Amino acid sequence: MKKVANTLIAAGMAAASLMAADAAITAVKVDTDISKVSYNSAIWKDAKFSEIVLYPQTTIKFNDKKANEVNAANKGIKAEVSAVYNSKNIAFMIKWPDATMNIQAYDPSKPRSSFKTDQYPDGFAVQFASDPSDAAKLPYIGMGSPGRPVVVHLQKAVKGFYEPNGYGDVATQVNRNQTNLFSEDLKNFDNKVKMVGSNDYERSFVSEGFRSMTEIKDNSNNSYSRLSYKNSRWTGTISRPIAD
Repeated sequence: MKKVANTLIAAGMAAASLMAADAAITAVKVDTDISKVSYNSAIWKDAKFSEIVLYPQTTIKFNDKKANEVNAANKGIKAEVSAVYNSKNIAFMIKWPDATMNIQAYDPSKPRSSFKTDQYPDGFAVQFASDPSDAAKLPYIGMGSPGRPVVVHLQKAVKGFYEPNGYGDVATQVNRNQTNLFSEDLKNFDNKVKMVGSNDYERSFVSEGFRSMTEIKDNSNNSYSRLSYKNSRWTGTISRPIAD
């Protein structure tokens, strides 16, 4: 699915879903640890799923001509959402159909290629209001609004990328054809790249409006997210502390 609005599966899903009584998500209380819950965790067998309609963003045009073209005919899609919680954490599962699987490519010789904004991989985003105490002052459901920030959790489907520690190490980011390694040495290099690589692209942001997203990089966010594609269907999960 190459359409941006359907790629970011509803930034603001939680807020939008609660606006209609028949679309409310019923969270089930559990006693087990859900801080690292994923799509294959047994906890979801007893969860209650609600059908949510996800609508494309149409209020703002992109600066990207290609993005505007591929989004021109966007329509709402239906997803199933479930939630579980305990005394410390809350977790969501999101399931939606997709006939195609689009994964963002990564070029190890160009470390920042995983941050490209002109590629549209599948994935999902969920946002939470930073201050939900006054429902009359909740932020705009599309990435927050000035003075009313949200935390946006983003999970994208990507191929392996090779900077797992975030400190700019380049030893495993060199194109294998430029290493001057051969035979067993090259195989050892490939194995090391595979070992330290990651295909889990999870980011969290603070946002007070469209185009204002700022990534959280100080380890103050403890969310955990996973994504899987099977039988023409994506399944994503995210867990985070209730008191975050």
